[in-house]
Amino acid sequence: MELVSIKNNNTSTIVYNAILQFLFSVLILFILFVSFFGLSRVEGASMYPTLKDGEHMLVSRHSASLVQRGNIVTLNAPNINPPLTQIDPDTGEEVPVRFLVKRVAALPGDTIKFEMGPITPNGTSVHFYLKERGTDRFILQNDICSFSANMTYNGHRFTFINRGDNGFGKEIVVPPNSIFVMGDNRDRSHDSRYYGFQAIRDITGRQTLLLKQGGFFERLLLFIY
Repeated sequence: MELVSIKNNNTSTIVYNAILQFLFSVLILFILFVSFFGLSRVEGASMYPTLKDGEHMLVSRHSASLVQRGNIVTLNAPNINPPLTQIDPDTGEEVPVRFLVKRVAALPGDTIKFEMGPITPNGTSVHFYLKERGTDRFILQNDICSFSANMTYNGHRFTFINRGDNGFGKEIVVPPNSIFVMGDNRDRSHDSRYYGFQAIRDITGRQTLLLKQGGFFERLLLFIY
């Protein structure tokens, strides 16, 4: 009887230790996960149809140095005057924008230019070009946007860092440690076309996964965060 009791105690101890090790491993993985990944909510229509208002995406933190052209990133809103504002969906009041979701259109050292296009029913069309590295050839991107007659958006003029001629047709080199960002919904996006380049240090995350609205993972991550 004593031998059986000792065996049962040993078995219980092994199971207990295994459970503790498992829970400890889960805790470590959880800490690592929330340290390297964040949850970001899309607000507004500036990234439509790629991202829709109210959707959530998983973003990788600490990845500013890994950002590539075409990546979707979250950024701190630029410090400009007048400040960027939005309507709070809960209160209906106008509040300052703290974070942005945009696509990286150009990296440090890239050469870009904008050319005036024909007049369209929506306003003046503008073509966005990116210079191919190591050549003199400019490539038209899939970025054709329209502006109102006065070339403004929410009180900010299309100026490229206050260039008096709006920079049209001029080659503009993205400065070191800076990026040029735009929203996919060109006509509804307040971005680098209006307030200029953004510092790489403003990047708070890089899109890793777009979560299905109402899905299990979205509900789980909303609970975690």
